[in-house]
Order: sequence, then structure tokens, then C-alpha cells
Amino acid sequence: NCRNSISEMSRDFGLPIIEMMDRIKTYEKSYIRNYTCVLNFRKVGFKFDVFIILKINEKITKRFEKFVANNKHVNSFFNIENGKYLIEFLFRNELVFNSFSEKLKKSFEIKEFDILRINRELKRESFLEP
Repeated sequence: NCRNSISEMSRDFGLPIIEMMDRIKTYEKSYIRNYTCVLNFRKVGFKFDVFIILKINEKITKRFEKFVANNKHVNSFFNIENGKYLIEFLFRNELVFNSFSEKLKKSFEIKEFDILRINRELKRESFLEP
């Protein structure tokens, strides 16, 4: 639990504080990617959560990946096979998404374009939760 202090964790595990700090540093190098909080996107104004599965011409992969990786609307970005991607976008509303998706289609040679709109989130980022 990242909300616990190091002294609380050392007490829970029965370890001296210094040893607990050393273990955390070791885990940060090997297992911990980052510390983060999970936002309720709807409550902060991003009411349009959408996944897109698309396939592009493999010749433009680097340019496409750079564009998507640097886009402010992208929450998650996965390469699922050669030239095919799964991307989660967050937008304030559907109008902004529609405008963005048209620009995306015009900018890149997209062979497939499937939209999966999230109506209701049932579970997110909860792996290994107690």
C-alpha cells in the first residue's frame, strides 16, 4: 500500500527501517514502474473514453507511433501485431473525438478503424488489490 509510511511498512513486515528502504529501492529498480493515482476520468471532465483498434501501412509505423505517443488525448497505446494498434483516447466530448479521428484518418494511411466506446467502466487498474 503506497499510502503507508516506510516506518509503518517496516513494522508490518518486522524489518528495520533501513532494510525496508533498501528493499523498496531494489523493487523500484526491478519491479516498480512508477507510482501513480488512478483518476475518475468522468469526474475530471473526460466524458468520452474510447478505444480504437486500427491498422496502418507498416511503412509509416515510426511516424505514426511518434504521433500517437505524443498526443495529449492518449491514455494507453499498444502494438497488438505488425501495423495494428489498440489505443485508448480520452476526450471531453464526442464532437472533439470526431474531429480528431477525421484528422487522424487524413494524416495516416489507415487500413482498418474500429471504435470501441466505453459506456460504463466496471474495473480498472485493480490487479493485486486486496
